[in-house]
Parts: sequence; structure tokens; C-alpha cells
Amino acid sequence: NGIVLSTLKPVANGIVADVTSEAYRGGAYGWIDFSLQFGMMLGALLATPISMVEIAGIPGWRLAYAIIGSTCILVGLTIAMTMEEPPREQDDSGRVRPEGRSVRDEIAGLVSDLRT
Repeated sequence: NGIVLSTLKPVANGIVADVTSEAYRGGAYGWIDFSLQFGMMLGALLATPISMVEIAGIPGWRLAYAIIGSTCILVGLTIAMTMEEPPREQDDSGRVRPEGRSVRDEIAGLVSDLRT
């Protein structure tokens, strides 16, 4: 859960850069960071007391994990169903331009940089 969630901030920053103008981008980044910190605080404040008790025969720490995991899945599905992807740039023939370089090109560039 932690490894996957750690990828969300770069993804969120990329989405903000795609969909907001420069005038509002700083505020959007601020709200992302505020939400991240608030969520971590709220999660710790709620999950810690729950983890120390048994609820309906289920150890509280398992229930806390289930609640946090279910919330993550629900948020992910909501975003996937409601967010529209920004339009991609097209080349002169009308085809969508590939973003970035291929994995092979990236590895070749990395090897080249390591040799120098």
C-alpha cells in the first residue's frame, strides 16, 4: 500500500501541471500538500486507537488496514470514473505523438551518461 501510494504525489503534480494555468498552479500544489498532510494526520489519529481494540471479533489493526485500503480503492475508482484526461498533442499527420522516449532509449542514455 505504501509503495503504491508514494507514486500518487508525482502523478497528482503531473495532472495539476496539465490542467491548471500557471496563475493557479501554486495554489493547487498547496492544496495537494495540505490534503496529503491532513490525511496522514487524520489516518494516524483514527487508526491508532482502532488498532488497539477488538471489534466484532476482528483485531482492530486488521480493521484499520481494511478501512484505509477500502478508502484508497474508493478514491481511485472515483477519480478514474470522473476525471477526463487532457488532450494529447498531435503531429502533422493527426496521430498522437508518443510522450517521452522509449525504455530502450532511456537505458541507452543512462549507460551513455554512466560512461562519461
